[in-house]
Amino acid sequence: MKKKGKRILFFVLGIILFCVLVVTLYEVFFKVEPMKLAKTNVSEKGDCFFVDNTNDNVNLKVSSGTRENPYNLDGVHNEMKSFTLLIFKTTINNISEPSFVATIDGTEYQGVLELNPCDGTYVSDLQILLNNNSNISVVIYVNDMEFTFNPTNLNSNWGLDFDEALDIGLNNMKDIIEKLIENGKFNGECYVKVISDPSGVLDIYYYYIGIVDISGNIYSTVLDTTDGKILNAE
Repeated sequence: MKKKGKRILFFVLGIILFCVLVVTLYEVFFKVEPMKLAKTNVSEKGDCFFVDNTNDNVNLKVSSGTRENPYNLDGVHNEMKSFTLLIFKTTINNISEPSFVATIDGTEYQGVLELNPCDGTYVSDLQILLNNNSNISVVIYVNDMEFTFNPTNLNSNWGLDFDEALDIGLNNMKDIIEKLIENGKFNGECYVKVISDPSGVLDIYYYYIGIVDISGNIYSTVLDTTDGKILNAE
């Protein structure tokens, strides 16, 4: 009876150890953490944001960070690449292909700004990564006019940075993220960037955290840059 009892004991202990091993392997290799999975599919993350709006007729925004290449809002995450967008806005009519000379941290860049038909701005990507302390000077030539900009960094004075904004926005859309996970895969891509007052009247900026799924559905959260308060969620 003693030997039989020992065999039963060893059998039970073996079952327990096997169950512990299975649970441990699941936790290490198979358990899906929705938020971490979503953050591995971030297709655009800003790092810094500069503005010069000292002229009433023209202004320049400089946005820099990393984003996927090619850049497509299709719900599929691609390899990331550095970007620095020069975003020129003007009330001047009848202009075509304004050119620029930008000096950033001692290096000169030249090129032509292309019209963005979505918002009427003129944009060029320098394909470099800036930081909050970058020194920027940009001269833009429009027809026979010349405008000089010295944009200053804004986001370093805000109450939260891009990473903190991304965390708040994704947590606010946690239910959506969980629904987009299938067989351990996140069927979408995420974005965090700065947007401004849509009317263009107010000099106010917001953090925009967006999710695009593979079916083309878009979900978003907009945050106050000063305190991270959620202003709207769709």
